[in-house]
Amino acid sequence: MPVFGSKFIFLDSVDSTNNYAATLIEQGKVENGTVVMADYQEQGRGQRNNHWQANKGENLTFSLIWLPDNLSVHELVHVNWWVSLTLVRLLASFGIEAQVKWPNDILVENKKIAGILMENKLQGDKVKCLIIGVGLNVNQVFLPEEKAVSISMITGEHSKIHKLFMELCVGLNETEGELKNPKQLKSSYEEKLFLNQETICFTADGIEEKGRILGINDHGQLLILHKDLVRTYNSGEITQLY
Repeated sequence: MPVFGSKFIFLDSVDSTNNYAATLIEQGKVENGTVVMADYQEQGRGQRNNHWQANKGENLTFSLIWLPDNLSVHELVHVNWWVSLTLVRLLASFGIEAQVKWPNDILVENKKIAGILMENKLQGDKVKCLIIGVGLNVNQVFLPEEKAVSISMITGEHSKIHKLFMELCVGLNETEGELKNPKQLKSSYEEKLFLNQETICFTADGIEEKGRILGINDHGQLLILHKDLVRTYNSGEITQLY
């Protein structure tokens, strides 16, 4: 069982904590559960190489390094569900009700508060190493047009970033066993899925469409009822519109 947070590497500034973690792995200078945390990421990345905007010292930006014993490539989606739900639970401890915008953005009142970026190296059909990058808006104040929000904007209080991170590590370490029950994980993820069972506008192949979200399948693909047909989408194949 990995002990997330067993070793810390604190950086004042870095291009990306995921990039730094990947370099450590390539050099063989890493322990299972190592955390790379930075006050500022010059080139913080989200899904599809989107830029993650975060002011220095105001948010939680870090990468967890996991060297799993026996994790198959097909189980990576379970890790995404698990980390997403752990973030949702952490926010709930502040009285903040959050949802997951498929596949791994965390929203509060339709605004982004956190995101996850997972990168891996495979050995056959097994995951040799996994980097779990997390960005959580903590004390930064965003403008209304930025479609982002932070914990302090919601609670009106300043949060201690390191303490927040330790609480997240405790949550991950205590709930890692949930990965053994993917059926329950999937159900819990769907309960928190943004706009689940609602009609949305989205773009696919450059064409704007309309359909109803029906949840996800066992592979983590989004299910949308469109023109009486249930269509499946992978991450990157669809842009979900608010």
